[in-house]
Amino acid sequence: MNMRLLILSLIALLGLGSMEAAGVNAGSSGDISLGQERQLIDQQHQAMEQEELTLAQTYRQLLDQKRALLEQLRALNPKGGTTKDWNDLWENYHKYKDEDEDEEDYEDNYKDKLKALRPKDVDKDAFKSKVEPLLKALEAIQKQQDALSQSWVTHNQKIQTLDQDKKAHNQKRGK
Repeated sequence: MNMRLLILSLIALLGLGSMEAAGVNAGSSGDISLGQERQLIDQQHQAMEQEELTLAQTYRQLLDQKRALLEQLRALNPKGGTTKDWNDLWENYHKYKDEDEDEEDYEDNYKDKLKALRPKDVDKDAFKSKVEPLLKALEAIQKQQDALSQSWVTHNQKIQTLDQDKKAHNQKRGK
């Protein structure tokens, strides 16, 4: 395998650009054959399928982690609300801690919801010290979900580029 084909294969597998942008034009002297180009496209396609599976698996893992944390919160007061109530508490906490939001309204909402979910026989500070680490863990999961959303956008852009490469390849072959 020549060096140019090896470099183009790495570019294709890593998703660093389309084959057109990499200057792959079959038929020119020194360029790869249509068969080799097809093979690169197939390799890119397989890489995209694997990436999609990985992204989907990561998404499921994050949802499972979020559910587990919400259940841990709910276990702090099983009679004091539903999982949805605890999720609402987390959303209020998230908005309260978000630097872009108007903090005062969300802080009040968070404190009111926290008070409503606290068992009557539990000290306010002790309860808060158990709840806040779990809310911070949920916050970390949210950041991972946000990053994963961006990864999906990038993945979809790569898919579009691959589709363009396939179309250009098929036009070269006369299909």
